[in-house]
Amino acid sequence: MIAVGSSVAVFGYFIFSIAPSWEWILLGLSVEFVSNSVVGPSFNVYISEQSDESQRGRVYGLTSSIYMTVTVIGPALAGFLAYRYGFKPMMGVAFSFYLSATLLRIWMAIREPFEKMGTELPKFSDFKIQIKGIFALLFSGGILTWIWVTDVVGDTSYNLVGELFPIYLSKVGSLNVEQIGWVNSARGMAIIAASFAAGWLVDKISERGSV
Repeated sequence: MIAVGSSVAVFGYFIFSIAPSWEWILLGLSVEFVSNSVVGPSFNVYISEQSDESQRGRVYGLTSSIYMTVTVIGPALAGFLAYRYGFKPMMGVAFSFYLSATLLRIWMAIREPFEKMGTELPKFSDFKIQIKGIFALLFSGGILTWIWVTDVVGDTSYNLVGELFPIYLSKVGSLNVEQIGWVNSARGMAIIAASFAAGWLVDKISERGSV
């Protein structure tokens, strides 16, 4: 699923690299977000299956920290390329990076010997039962409900600020594209440190306590 999600997102990055207008960028985002929906959950499940329960928080924290290294390198490189050469070449470089990552994920999916999960094909009726169970947990008023509510509020706040943050830095802070890239890289360093600390706290205290 990780390889499939990445393969679909490649087309989104390709659209970014050739987009002549904002409508094409919107189309590319619609395609690229498929990767977020498919790869993210699959990656988390894979990490969970490959880790021991007593150290799972630290494993998640460490892998998240390694994964978030891109939030340090990416913004700095993107800012440099966009400022020196323009956004079009920067998008071309981004496409080449993502294509390389996708090919690596496909290779990993082919090379790794997975155990067979069974010969029975999934049924839509089973899928409906699982969906009903998820919605029941979401609206039952339990811990999952409040995690969902707080996550929605937090993500809404982040999107209100985060999506326009570069424009704010440009208009109010008078920073150029390259400087904005360095600011985002500094924020990535803070995220890496927080991810590792959060994973350690989960193992030492509890999931609820670390929150």
